[in-house]
Amino acid sequence: MKYDDAEYLFLNFETERDNDDAGTHIGMYLAWAILRGLGGEHFSAPEAASHIQRLKAREITGAEVLWDRCDGKLTDDDFNAVGNAFTAAYYEKFFTRDYERVFQRDFVDTGHAVDDLCSVPDTWANFERMAHVLDQRFAQWQKSRPQPAAPASAAPAAPAASKPTLELEPMDSPADAQVRPSLDELQQRAKAGDREAWYELGAEYITGERLAQDFAMAAKAFTQAAKLGQVDAQFNLGVCYQNGDGMPKSASQALHWFSQAAEGGHPEGLYMLGMAYRNGAGVPQDLGASNALLLLGRAKGSANAARAGIMAGSGGYVDLLEQISQPGQLLSTLAARRGASTQSGGSASSFAPASAGAAPRTTTAPPRRVPVVQPGDAPDATSGDALAVLSTVIGASAVFVLLLMAGSVSGPPLKYTALVFAAFGAFGTWRLSTAMNHDPLRRLVLTLCAGVPVAGSFLCMLMLKWRWLG
Repeated sequence: MKYDDAEYLFLNFETERDNDDAGTHIGMYLAWAILRGLGGEHFSAPEAASHIQRLKAREITGAEVLWDRCDGKLTDDDFNAVGNAFTAAYYEKFFTRDYERVFQRDFVDTGHAVDDLCSVPDTWANFERMAHVLDQRFAQWQKSRPQPAAPASAAPAAPAASKPTLELEPMDSPADAQVRPSLDELQQRAKAGDREAWYELGAEYITGERLAQDFAMAAKAFTQAAKLGQVDAQFNLGVCYQNGDGMPKSASQALHWFSQAAEGGHPEGLYMLGMAYRNGAGVPQDLGASNALLLLGRAKGSANAARAGIMAGSGGYVDLLEQISQPGQLLSTLAARRGASTQSGGSASSFAPASAGAAPRTTTAPPRRVPVVQPGDAPDATSGDALAVLSTVIGASAVFVLLLMAGSVSGPPLKYTALVFAAFGAFGTWRLSTAMNHDPLRRLVLTLCAGVPVAGSFLCMLMLKWRWLG
């Protein structure tokens, strides 16, 4: 099992940063685990002895061990049983957030989140700051582990949990105390209409660190902050609607709040909106708009947007990128573009500008948080309607399958096979036409044509071309 890989980061560097910088924070965690006796067996092998001795003597750092002994990757082989149990509970969910909290004031502000994260110098002084936090987290985790079973003669005890859970408590780290306001202060500021305080309260309910985890309360807090124009809250509220976390699932509401976050320059909001245009999910498919949004998201630091790349066969996105890059012009430009190519429909409401009473964005960046959205949450190229695509592909393949069967099968079996393929093609065409926001008459005509045996397969091919290449 792989916990982390420095390659994920340095492939997304936007500035002239050395690739080795991507391993600094991972190396600190690895060094802490080795020095606390949580390292894997391969660190005890003779060929690793010199590295470990030099690490303990502080002649090299954990990042150097990570590159030399682990090829920049952090896996379950790098820990013993206890180390793996703690890492599985802590690393993905909490480590980056703790790292950002400790080094918040030391980040180089490049405007690119990945580069900023990797800007902390790889020094033993910085390791000590992080190790202090990791020691506390490990102690908290140990307290939450199931207790050994009592002897048979002892009085029966309540059954232990099946596996340890990580319930993080407030830390006494000076860095933590300086950065984070108290809950009482946050609640007072929120009642006074402070959108940043509402966002922070939502984040507290999501993490479950100082308040009991409650997605419904988080969604309410994000809603308050989002209506006041806080872009991180707008994005997280979109995720709540997308996943059904604390809110009923609603694709249209998710798209609305992702679009508001994109208007405010949120990198992942731009990514989600770009993917909506790529897939035709809630808006007419527009690869030019998708490319422009994803390029802008990449420029603002979205690793997801960088991995998504751009789609060929869509011109004109360079000029569009310049237009939507202007402050306050993104949604109005996209609305005008849609109005010029299609009739206005229900999806337009998803991109209505925020209310006139919304507070303007502050120039002070909000505290860094791990986004609620996870890499696997974002839609891929077929998430809009995988069943529609599959059915249309089956319909498109009819002509080839029937040609292959013609030499050995004839009569009713061949006719019934053609009808089955035509039915798949008609069903898929109807679904794709719906996703592409065709008017009802056009949708009906396309479906009827796709339902014609054999000949309909060519229309299915055309539908797939329209769906993916425009």
